[in-house]
Amino acid sequence: MAQNQAIPGYTPGTHPDLPPPVRTTGMVGWVRTNLLSSPLNIALTLFSIWLLWSIVPPAFNWVLTDAIWSADTRKECWALMSAPRDGACWAFIRGS
Repeated sequence: MAQNQAIPGYTPGTHPDLPPPVRTTGMVGWVRTNLLSSPLNIALTLFSIWLLWSIVPPAFNWVLTDAIWSADTRKECWALMSAPRDGACWAFIRGS
């Protein structure tokens, strides 16, 4: 039953190429090949995701959300914070 039969309308040897499997091309293929190709790569990928998850949100909060944007002195900047060095003090950064 496993006989190859020609598709009607095409001459033998001129069949159209099938698209490559989705699991081996595009973004999914890249992730599988580069990030999930071995147990070590899976562990390193998960560790990297955890590390970014634990560093980026607090850094974003410190740099933008909890930052003081206007103050005259460093002491005033610290007084406006809930705790010293709780956020960035951008009051002294001036554009040229």
